[in-house]
Amino acid sequence: CSMPYVFIRQKIEDYPKWKAGFDSDVDARQTGGSTSAQVFRDADDSHVVSILLEMKDMESLQNMMQRMQTAEMQELMKKAGVIGAPEAVYIFGSVEETSA
Repeated sequence: CSMPYVFIRQKIEDYPKWKAGFDSDVDARQTGGSTSAQVFRDADDSHVVSILLEMKDMESLQNMMQRMQTAEMQELMKKAGVIGAPEAVYIFGSVEETSA
């Protein structure tokens, strides 16, 4: 399966506040081409979350990353308690599933 992904790491003030903001944006993520989202909490720092978004295609990935730079998204992240700029890593190409 060849899908683009973006892995986003964010420092946050408070998980429940952040999660409410993240959940409020689900329609926009899906409309923008996100086909799935996984949220991970840092084992050593409760103020760090990571998100893995699977995107339907490269165009959707590029649009999502442009959207993250908009004033609207910056305000949403601020209201959700995101501290500073998120780090993003793009993952392209085939995903190979193997046994553990």
